[in-house]
Amino acid sequence: MSNGESKVCENCKSEFVCNPQNISHCGCSAIILSPAARQFIRQNYDDCVCPNCLLGINVKFNYANNANNHEQP
Repeated sequence: MSNGESKVCENCKSEFVCNPQNISHCGCSAIILSPAARQFIRQNYDDCVCPNCLLGINVKFNYANNANNHEQP
């Protein structure tokens, strides 16, 4: 069984372990991204982003979505 591979996050440049051969043991598999966050990542990154950055991007887009849903007409 593979312990994953060392990668550098395209966003924050920190090193983290990615495990695409066993995705259920990869840190990203526990993060449920909003559709907007998923689209942003797809459009802006070519490789993996660390779990901390995934969470941050997801929070940013969830906040933006919630703020837009609560705007007054």
